[in-house]
Amino acid sequence: EGVLERENEEKKARDRAERAKMQEERRRLKRDDAGGDRSRFQMVFPDETDIDPYNPQTFGYMQVGFVRGSHGVRGEVNVDSSGISDFALERLAKGKDLFVQLPGKRAPRPWRCVSGRRGSKPGVTIVKLKGVTTREQSTALRGSLIFVRDTDV
Repeated sequence: EGVLERENEEKKARDRAERAKMQEERRRLKRDDAGGDRSRFQMVFPDETDIDPYNPQTFGYMQVGFVRGSHGVRGEVNVDSSGISDFALERLAKGKDLFVQLPGKRAPRPWRCVSGRRGSKPGVTIVKLKGVTTREQSTALRGSLIFVRDTDV
């Protein structure tokens, strides 16, 4: 009985050694297939101290303004971009994809810009968003931040 247990242990040890050898061979073949040096395929991620999970600009968004309030009764909003963006009128134009971060929310949500025109005050753009049709809906957006994607700029 002791001899059988010893033989089983030896067999298990040989199997483990053989499995480890096969895994090492697979790793070597993968390295050779990838051209040997894999460091060029590695991505460099920013340091955790540089990432703010509550700031959309960390994740590829650029702020172009914020909603000051509603304009009229048809759901248009006043977007103030003074001191934030020099090209707000181009970025808040018809058909552009905007991202609106509602007050107290963590991530911006996509909205389509139906129209955008210069307001009466400097730095203010009057924007109509798709799906916002009443003054109450546009008033609910007051204080929201307006973003565009960095890739769209």
